Amino acid sequence: MWRPAAWAVVGTLLLAAAGAAIAQEPAAECGPRAAGLTELIACLKTAYGRTDAAQPRECARRPPTLAPPVEGRRILGFGERTTFGSPSKGTVIESAPGAPVSAPAAGFVLFAGAWRSYGPLLILDAGCGAEVLLAGAALTVAAGDQVARSGRIGRVAAPAADGLPVVYLELRRDGVPVDPEQ
Repeated sequence: MWRPAAWAVVGTLLLAAAGAAIAQEPAAECGPRAAGLTELIACLKTAYGRTDAAQPRECARRPPTLAPPVEGRRILGFGERTTFGSPSKGTVIESAPGAPVSAPAAGFVLFAGAWRSYGPLLILDAGCGAEVLLAGAALTVAAGDQVARSGRIGRVAAPAADGLPVVYLELRRDGVPVDPEQ
């Protein structure tokens, strides 16, 4: 005979399983139909019910000052010319394969997975109209997770045969890339 406590455990397990499935659905829905990162982020924020509405004082005293995501050498800065001749929208840091990668800011994981030419990509909603993008890490977090600033989120991915082990960091405020070092 089932006891009420047993039903509570079953219900909790079912809700947890449903939550895990729901957390992955926005990425599956938004990813293929997004024309670019701006559209992907907007779709994910809508799907998760995330809003940038916050008290002005809260945002004024909490600008997203970023912690370094990985130890290494900066090889490309914001606005510097890439090998394709366009200005970089973020910072590229060379590190050792397997080096730990930390969250540059506290926030809600909107996306964690492979996306187009970015490879493994993390999109973090840092609140107050700021999103942090991080590429080049083998991620240990999933969409729907809440992460702490400087909390471990993965390791530097092994580079392609002809590449360097790098992590790309981009900060967006109100959808526009800004210098993550300012």
